[in-house]
Amino acid sequence: MLELCNKAGLVKLGTVSLDGTRVKANASLKKSVEYKTLCRKEEELRKKVEEMLEKAERTDEEEDRLYGDRRGDELPEGFHSKKEQLRRIREAKKQVEEEKRKRDKEYSRKLEGRAKKEEREGKKIRERKPKLKEKKTKRNTTDPDSRIMKTRSGYLQGYNAQVIVDAETQVIVATDIVQDENDKHQQSMLYRVEENTGRKPNIGLLDNGYWDEKELRKIEESGIELYVATTSSAKLSEMRPPISETTYKDRMERKLLTKEGKEIYKKRSTSVEPVFGQIKNRISSLLLRGLEKVKGEWTLISITHNILKLWRANLRSCIE
Repeated sequence: MLELCNKAGLVKLGTVSLDGTRVKANASLKKSVEYKTLCRKEEELRKKVEEMLEKAERTDEEEDRLYGDRRGDELPEGFHSKKEQLRRIREAKKQVEEEKRKRDKEYSRKLEGRAKKEEREGKKIRERKPKLKEKKTKRNTTDPDSRIMKTRSGYLQGYNAQVIVDAETQVIVATDIVQDENDKHQQSMLYRVEENTGRKPNIGLLDNGYWDEKELRKIEESGIELYVATTSSAKLSEMRPPISETTYKDRMERKLLTKEGKEIYKKRSTSVEPVFGQIKNRISSLLLRGLEKVKGEWTLISITHNILKLWRANLRSCIE
């Protein structure tokens, strides 16, 4: 589809905009529960499944009365749905346990680093000792891969959908769906533009949610000039140019506050944000469940968006 858009002159890649939006999963927020509830539900369902199997075995001798002209070896009604519920609960429980293992490992790493530093310096470190953060992690029993996402209007059970659009034509040139509740680790999406089109964009526009100096420097070193907000758009408009340009952040702020920088960065809100509006006007939530499946669904949604852009462009050229 991108190749067709390219042939139609809709893939310019002078400037691209990267942004993310929260998309509702095919799962209810009410179905997100804590670990102890997952354990209780797992035990309840396990017993229920065992009872259903035992009942089926006991009633085999009465198959004519129970099953009529069917084979008589069918599993009890509702068995498969109960078994699927049990599978999802076990997957959700597994994810919570894995997250706890990662937290424990990170905590141990920090303690080990602190101990080594004290050993090197031959004295106790005065800074606070790291604490193990006990987090009440919730997982959804309908779609364990989905996450609780904060939005302007509250919370939803969903995914973080990312797109990169051509700032001139609003054609989507790269797309992804992630479980992260923020955009801090999605800057590398910009590399996908070249993977998908064979060309690098000249300029990339990102909001402050993507600010990570180390990653942004790498991207600029690869040949893509970046305009990245260091603070919210509202605060950015009130900022004054920094006195010095000793840091990467200072230089970025000064660039954004020039007349040219303001004009370039303005394209972000008029390119990628309308695309999310256009998509959500047609699609209120995802239909599939599971990270890999919703990635495919979001890709299809993005392709459909591009088809409509191409169709409208062809329609305009016919009218003209």
